[in-house]
Amino acid sequence: MAAARVDGAALARARVAAGLSQEELALRIGASSKQRIWQWERGAEQPRPHFVPILAEALNVPPMELLDCDRTAPTLSALRIAAGMTRDEVLSRAMIARMTYNRLDQGVGTHPPGPSIVRAIARVLKVTDDEVLSAIAEARATHGSSVPRS
Repeated sequence: MAAARVDGAALARARVAAGLSQEELALRIGASSKQRIWQWERGAEQPRPHFVPILAEALNVPPMELLDCDRTAPTLSALRIAAGMTRDEVLSRAMIARMTYNRLDQGVGTHPPGPSIVRAIARVLKVTDDEVLSAIAEARATHGSSVPRS
């Protein structure tokens, strides 16, 4: 699957660089406790997407810096998580079919999406059409859309 993830080590480095304890960061972002931050930093749990831009703002870093992905060529999943959104939020706001969006997000398929779909996703994620197209291509290249799935 092409889903991006928060890089726990990157989160810990950014927190330390910001001079915050786990408890201070938890308070700033409205997390339940410092245990939650600890779980995210060690990779035992993943924060919900809505926390990613909140974490980035609290740590004064770009959201993409907290993700375990190629920041120069992010996948659609990485763009979505950096924007703090779930798949369901994107597809409902972009008003596109669930299967269509999920296939794009996961890097499945070979046919390029139509311009209206690209434009709708770009609008929701607040990126350019070209960034969406590049992210879809990256997801497909990274996750082998030509590999049969069982």
